[in-house]
Amino acid sequence: MVFANSDGVTIHGGYHLTELKAASFDTVDCGAQKNQWNETIVQLWVPEEEQNGEFMTAAKFLSIYDKVARLISLDPTAEIRFEYGDENFPPSNYHTATMREKRGRTLRAVTASSSDVQDA
Repeated sequence: MVFANSDGVTIHGGYHLTELKAASFDTVDCGAQKNQWNETIVQLWVPEEEQNGEFMTAAKFLSIYDKVARLISLDPTAEIRFEYGDENFPPSNYHTATMREKRGRTLRAVTASSSDVQDA
């Protein structure tokens, strides 16, 4: 799986999926409107000394997801966000804008680009 922002910059190969979080939000906005939604947050990390430039396969990702789903309640209909940060990606939880298959690997694009964040 290759993760890229809207500028086409990718997360380094050799990343680790370090945590899957089942998040449930119950909120009240400034107009006293109640809101509720679930998210699944996938935390990614690249160790500083990582020598393996390989990207995780979709099969391995799904294997990890399935193992975690047997241990905690993951909402299969929840939005999946990716938590990541490095020199190219400001630390954040990124929405998945698109997902497509490319050369047998799944490519996910995140919505925030480095230029979007700098201009904000």
